[in-house]
Amino acid sequence: LIVQIPMGYTPVDLPQGTATDERFGYWSMKTSQHENTILCIRNFELKKNRHVPDVYADFYDFMHKISLADAQLLVLEKTE
Repeated sequence: LIVQIPMGYTPVDLPQGTATDERFGYWSMKTSQHENTILCIRNFELKKNRHVPDVYADFYDFMHKISLADAQLLVLEKTE
């Protein structure tokens, strides 16, 4: 995801970089700013596998962690 920062605005809060690597898959997000451009790179890999129903709660937690991290906001503040 590439975001061009409009003239007269400054980023106040960028999403935090994070990663998780578990038996169900891998997810990472990295955000960086270069001049007037914000770059957000997200990777998601769900491992192909079969699991017993008893680990569904663990799978739910894995997906919930990803959902929370993915919901982080980019906040811009008007400077002019």
